[in-house]
Amino acid sequence: MYFIAHCLDRPDALELRASLRPEHLRYLDSISRVIVLAGPNLDGSGNSIGSMLIFETDSKSEAEQCLHNDPYFKGSLFGQVTVLEWHWGINPPKQKMPIGEQV
Repeated sequence: MYFIAHCLDRPDALELRASLRPEHLRYLDSISRVIVLAGPNLDGSGNSIGSMLIFETDSKSEAEQCLHNDPYFKGSLFGQVTVLEWHWGINPPKQKMPIGEQV
């Protein structure tokens, strides 16, 4: 199942975001098996003001646990967080074929 996490930074948190970013990227790399895509939300000037992540997990609680372990979350960067189940309706990725059935 897919879950989307939409996270908006606290006001005036750009420096905090920058200081946590290297650890955040290392963390995302460590859980890359469940990250479908992720990236920052930008304001009109190109500054990061939040994050959007899509997880593929067995449950919402598993997606939330991944988010709660993120250095951005632990560092209190986010002022608002929403996690919702999501359905990939258009242009979904090709389903992986079981080993042995691949051509």
